[in-house]
Amino acid sequence: EGGLLSAAWITINVARSMPDFADSMHDVQSGRLEPVRALLQEIAGAQGKTTPVSLDYAILFGSLSSESPALLMGLPSPGPEQRDVIARRCAALFCNGILGSRGEGGETRFPVPAAPAAEAAPPAHIRKLLDVAAAHFMANGYQGASLDLIGAEAAVGRGTLYRHFGNKAGLFGATMRDVAHRLAAVIPPPLLDGAASEAALTAFLRASLQVLGGHDSIVLHRTVIAEMRRDPELARDVFAILRDPWLTPLIAWLDSLRGTGMIRLHDHPWYARQALVLAFKGNRVIADGEALDVEEIENSSHRAAAIFLNGFGSALV
Repeated sequence: EGGLLSAAWITINVARSMPDFADSMHDVQSGRLEPVRALLQEIAGAQGKTTPVSLDYAILFGSLSSESPALLMGLPSPGPEQRDVIARRCAALFCNGILGSRGEGGETRFPVPAAPAAEAAPPAHIRKLLDVAAAHFMANGYQGASLDLIGAEAAVGRGTLYRHFGNKAGLFGATMRDVAHRLAAVIPPPLLDGAASEAALTAFLRASLQVLGGHDSIVLHRTVIAEMRRDPELARDVFAILRDPWLTPLIAWLDSLRGTGMIRLHDHPWYARQALVLAFKGNRVIADGEALDVEEIENSSHRAAAIFLNGFGSALV
């Protein structure tokens, strides 16, 4: 609520026009987490770990508490009565993983944003309009895109555009949801029912990052976040659509682990979302604006799987 999240929103919003300023703001905000890093170092030392704890771990821990980038994408900030639950869960998850957690935070369940269904395949001329509009909006943002240029390139008149989408905002919303649905048309690799396999979870998170951490996804996140205060419903829809194909199997897998007595968690959808937060590195990738390369995807997926299962100490080498 304010603070780091407001700075993150500003950073992403001005990234196109003032990249150097955005970078400096990001660095300043990350540096404010040094006390958290120092505390994590102390905890790691108590566990017998001698490896230095980098600032990345403090940023990951902070990302769990705000379920980054959920709040930047229109999801409501938790109320005061919910924050103790989140704090207990995040501390237990980050320190002990799901295998070492004991249901901290109780049985409280947080609402899950529903992903809207994809629209039926449009006629060819509307399909072309959506594709052209996507290129313009994602290159120039909502404010910088021109309906005249979009219509001319798509060979579609203003009458057709307004008849189908109402106005510029309607076209923008339809286009962003369409891009999200196309990115979400994936089949994740399998997770092993009843088995806490770090290798299988790493492969799953690696596949999620190849989509969520790819160029089109990063640009889409940044584009809708920049307009979140004007259209929070659109940002929420894009957030839900992009994550839906990954959350469904993660939740089913967590259900299977509870069925075998391996975990004692409540609210499996919340924990499933946090697995993606750990892999995605919260807001950092979106703020940086660069797609993850192969090495980053590999490192992030391995670290996220280790933390999610057994806590951050297991990821220190």
